[in-house]
Amino acid sequence: MKHRYCFEALDKTLRSITHVPKPFGGKVVVLGGDFRQILHVVLKASRQDIVHATINSSQLWEDCKVLKLHTNMRLQSSSNPSEVEEVKKFADWILSIGNGEAGEQNDDEASVEIPEDMLIPDSEDPLLQLLQREAFAMEPNFKLLEWELMFLAVRFYPAKIPVMLVPSNSTLPIKFQRQQFPLMVSLAMTINKSQGQTLSHVSLYLPRPVFSHIQLYVALSRVKIRSGIKILIKSESGGLSSSTSNVVYKKVFQRI
Repeated sequence: MKHRYCFEALDKTLRSITHVPKPFGGKVVVLGGDFRQILHVVLKASRQDIVHATINSSQLWEDCKVLKLHTNMRLQSSSNPSEVEEVKKFADWILSIGNGEAGEQNDDEASVEIPEDMLIPDSEDPLLQLLQREAFAMEPNFKLLEWELMFLAVRFYPAKIPVMLVPSNSTLPIKFQRQQFPLMVSLAMTINKSQGQTLSHVSLYLPRPVFSHIQLYVALSRVKIRSGIKILIKSESGGLSSSTSNVVYKKVFQRI
């Protein structure tokens, strides 16, 4: 999901080195990716600019052969027919969200109704109560891992091994920097950070609608089964809601 200019620069470099006027200098190049994942971040760009930055908007795409995966490996992890059917329905529903086919369509944004059994029930402080229940129900292995991480943090913290963090945003007039200890126990991660994770239980907190291509799909697809995800959605008025927006740039899919 890198910017197309990265691949075009590699193409020109290999052509120059090999003196072969073929894509990538005649070398076989294998690219792996999924356009249903979050696309390359282009600073202050419009939707068209982001789509234009993808590899399938490059002239190189005409020489690419697309190979697709068709087998859902999650369905093969269980021999129980009812469980396989449940996983299949959940996978199909997530795929419809990834393709931008679920819910009421409005250009590249749709309103998706979340099934009731996936919603966190209304209460005084539902998210906090859910997290507290999950914390008490955690397996001993996770508690042991958390204790070990805390032990490591206590052991290494006196050594003061800081990491200097400086923002890469070139538009900022002043370069701020801060020190951060590179180890922290956490029970939360952002949607973008969750890519590649395979989790058993996820609580998804949406205080505001997602705004970027495929973010909702990424968040929902981090669990293996339907019962593994619970969602708390806030409406504009601050109350609970059962629907949320799903942003999918469908033009990205037209060339694959």
